[in-house]
Amino acid sequence: MGKPLYQDLIARTKAALQKNPKNVLLAVCWMQGEFDMSAATHAQQPALFTAMLTRFRADLSVFNAQCHGGSAADVPWICGDTTYYWKNTYATQYDTVYGGYKNRESEGVYFVPFMTDGNGVNTATNAPAEDPDIPASGYYGAASRTNGNQVSSNRPTHFSSWARRSIIPDRLATAILNAAGRTSAFISGKAPEIKPSPGGNTPSGPSADTSVRTISLLPAAGEAAAQGWSIKDGGIQLSDGVFKITKQKQ
Repeated sequence: MGKPLYQDLIARTKAALQKNPKNVLLAVCWMQGEFDMSAATHAQQPALFTAMLTRFRADLSVFNAQCHGGSAADVPWICGDTTYYWKNTYATQYDTVYGGYKNRESEGVYFVPFMTDGNGVNTATNAPAEDPDIPASGYYGAASRTNGNQVSSNRPTHFSSWARRSIIPDRLATAILNAAGRTSAFISGKAPEIKPSPGGNTPSGPSADTSVRTISLLPAAGEAAAQGWSIKDGGIQLSDGVFKITKQKQ
């Protein structure tokens, strides 16, 4: 707490809430840095997390009206798991660090397991055998990565691309909906009343014109201009089924 990363977390959260008084802080997704398990001070991590949680809720209390449940103290923290490598390598430390998130639902802390899939099989990591190439689909996974473009040379320490697109977001979203989505305000889309935000800057409410127009830019549909698109300070051209955007030369 009080360090740059925490201050950045608080500043970004406040900026998002100040930007529009109808914005709501629904939940916080927390992904623990695994290297804390290899540190001699790993046993201190649960207490440090609890202290940060308490400080965060206090620092955001001025935005209670824009928080889930009407209070920063009610905003759930969704704490994600890690890969099987870390539990196998640091069994005792894993139980201390990640175990510190379990059985804390009454405090608004929810642990989300990622280690295995629905069949009990270890969730795929960046180990080449677990993230193979699929050339026919144009997908090149961990098997094609090198020291120049891989996340870590210790491949099983991170989840695979597929896991990050499927199991992980699915379970995080489910946890958020279970913890914060079963309310009438969420289901009905009710937003907080527009009031001046702390700090003296009062964001403006929505404009009188609340109509929304959505357009897509598709190469198969022809030139961009015919689809209702224009490019400021540049140009756009359809070539060989692909749009090419160029910046105007000064």
